[in-house]
Amino acid sequence: MPVALKNAPLRSTLVLRQGGAQAELCQRLAVLGLRPGTAFQLVQKTSGGGRMARIGQSRVAIGAELAGQLEVEVNQ
Repeated sequence: MPVALKNAPLRSTLVLRQGGAQAELCQRLAVLGLRPGTAFQLVQKTSGGGRMARIGQSRVAIGAELAGQLEVEVNQ
């Protein structure tokens, strides 16, 4: 069942379902390694509502607005 990234649990394996509404945003996420079908984990919530994600060996900051737009599938 898909959930918004901002509501996804920390330290669970997540799979990105959609890369965002705008093509430019999808390209930026792809450069960061976050493409539809990519498995990753959220490792931290920030005070401003953003999230820190671990994608492979990299960590990527995701702002609160973007976290509300992205849908993920939670794989325990």
